[in-house]
Amino acid sequence: MHNSTSTHFSAFASLQRFFELSQHAEPTQVQKEEAVLVLCKLYGFNDESELHSSGNAEFIAHFIELTKKITKPQQTTLRSN
Repeated sequence: MHNSTSTHFSAFASLQRFFELSQHAEPTQVQKEEAVLVLCKLYGFNDESELHSSGNAEFIAHFIELTKKITKPQQTTLRSN
């Protein structure tokens, strides 16, 4: 569970872009799966199974909460200027 600061920053930036883009269009299933994997990397794990087997209840609970936000269908709204 050791990642560099630049890896964490890159993962955070990727997730931020995902959430910004999802405000305008429904992400594909592949994009959602990639976002979940990036979330794992942000926590310093290679994948979901590694994160879940860490035994860190706080990481796991937060991960599950964010994964639900990533994978749920988005409700997009058209914004008028």
